[in-house]
Amino acid sequence: MIQPDLATKFDIPSGFKDFPLSSFSFSVRLSNVLQSLNFQTLGDLHGFSVEEFKSTRHCGEKSVRELISVIEKIRGIENGEDLTQSEVLVTPSHLTLTQYIEFLDKFHDEQKPLSKELLVGRYGGEIDKIRTLEELAVERDLSRERIRQITSSSMDKLQKLLGSAGEELFEQIYRQCVEHVYPLSPLLVLKLTKKSASDFRFKISFYLRIMSELAPKIPILSENSFFNARPTEPRAYKIYREIRLLLGQGNKTMPVREIFAALEKSALIKNLQADEFLKVFRYVKDFSLNFDEPDNPIVYLTAKPKIHELAYTVLSESDEPLKPAEILERARKLVGEDEVTATVAALLHLPNHKKEFYLLDRRTIGLRKHIKFPEDEWSKVRNDMYKLLKKQQRSFSTKEVIYEKLFPWTSRINASELALILREDLRFVDLGRLNFGLKEWSSRKREKVADLIVKVLREADHPLQPIEMKQEIQKRRTVHEAGLSTIIRQHSDVKEYGYGFYGLKEWDDDKWEYLLSNETFIYRILIMSETPLRFGDMCKRLGIEKNQMLVKILWERLKTMPKTELEPNQKAPGTLILYNSFGKIRFRKKQSAKS
Repeated sequence: MIQPDLATKFDIPSGFKDFPLSSFSFSVRLSNVLQSLNFQTLGDLHGFSVEEFKSTRHCGEKSVRELISVIEKIRGIENGEDLTQSEVLVTPSHLTLTQYIEFLDKFHDEQKPLSKELLVGRYGGEIDKIRTLEELAVERDLSRERIRQITSSSMDKLQKLLGSAGEELFEQIYRQCVEHVYPLSPLLVLKLTKKSASDFRFKISFYLRIMSELAPKIPILSENSFFNARPTEPRAYKIYREIRLLLGQGNKTMPVREIFAALEKSALIKNLQADEFLKVFRYVKDFSLNFDEPDNPIVYLTAKPKIHELAYTVLSESDEPLKPAEILERARKLVGEDEVTATVAALLHLPNHKKEFYLLDRRTIGLRKHIKFPEDEWSKVRNDMYKLLKKQQRSFSTKEVIYEKLFPWTSRINASELALILREDLRFVDLGRLNFGLKEWSSRKREKVADLIVKVLREADHPLQPIEMKQEIQKRRTVHEAGLSTIIRQHSDVKEYGYGFYGLKEWDDDKWEYLLSNETFIYRILIMSETPLRFGDMCKRLGIEKNQMLVKILWERLKTMPKTELEPNQKAPGTLILYNSFGKIRFRKKQSAKS
């Protein structure tokens, strides 16, 4: 590299005198020197003596040559035009989507070698798979924190360099996505920029992932940005559920904008916003997207709606609570006769393990809106019941209270409604069968372990190991693990999934999705195997070889498990699954038969 000759005074081109010094990618030492001189723009340097600059504290010849080199580069730019194409990176005054991508390429070029590698690896510049901080740290023999610091510093520098032009571009893209109701995807970038993927140096997802980091409010969907899960935030989950139910009506596919229009008209989701709607599509547990039309992708179902979701939709549209048979009848009209296989008994269990449902009469299920007794009188009801139990020093059934007409308000409420009002007050203890006592008595009915097993499994809503059940049961009563295991195995309502996991017989086969995503379950299969398993044999052993969705879930889990090795790393029946324990491939050795 040819070193620039040291001039006598700094000569700044007139077109650049107003450029802020903060917009240039200077070294830390040079930035500190400029700051100590209180220089804000390039124009402050014009006519300043080079020798005087060099005499500034902490400034050496290397810093002077760096500054002169930058000045020489910008002198070749006529009138400040096309700044993103120059060899020196400065804050642009305006950016288009194409210029943003070109700017990132240039920013990448001007970083140090390690920073370049980490940017490409962390944001998936060359392959679709992004690298974790742990993976990058192991490869370079650095700490995870050091890798995070370097990448974070690069992103801070990039955001600073993009400046207001970047903010304006991101705001423009956000408004465009919201106005047209579409997520920003790699295929949409190609359509908007009128380019092909080969025109870009890196994967398009690389540029989008960085944009997502800088502007998280933009609804971006790029490779590896999808979550094979359901949203946990209540409102997001409600939107997600209504999308699935809408698609479940005849298993049809629908464009994104058509779905949004349908949900806007529905009374189930109030004040639906396009940005919150679009971000829900990052979760693809039960549906997927086709981007053949990138500005209006097609959404289709990959799993049927659950009975509790159908029941919620039916009850939301009803002004009165309904009997289970009525809910099933309306659900079948909603999604089709063959799509609803639940029983009346299954619906009666909903209030036990789904908080949004209430048993409002002996065999009537409703939502909170269906409780007829005025909510502003609930406090009086609870206080009256507390005084009654306190005075009589015994438990009372809500049926008894209603039948004996112990209070003036009993003619306007039924036993089930009274029970649910009391359950929300921590002063009362539900003793079962609509009987209530006071918590201060410490006389809560000792529940049977067998009943608690069913209750814990319903609350978890997925298979558990005995040790997990014990932890939950011990919150309610004392239990010994040895005796618990026996009760679980002999329980008439419990079924064994194998490898130490148990669930309820009333559950459908959809619980296999949870098991195949559970590392402990997969490790147990590998540890208990006598020889290395092949992927096809493992699928057959689990009985999922004909279910492509479950096969895919199992493969994705195996790829991410730190103690497994796949040879070769291809989803094929013959792929070996090796279990790596303490750096060695270990398998149980067959015991030789005694002679």
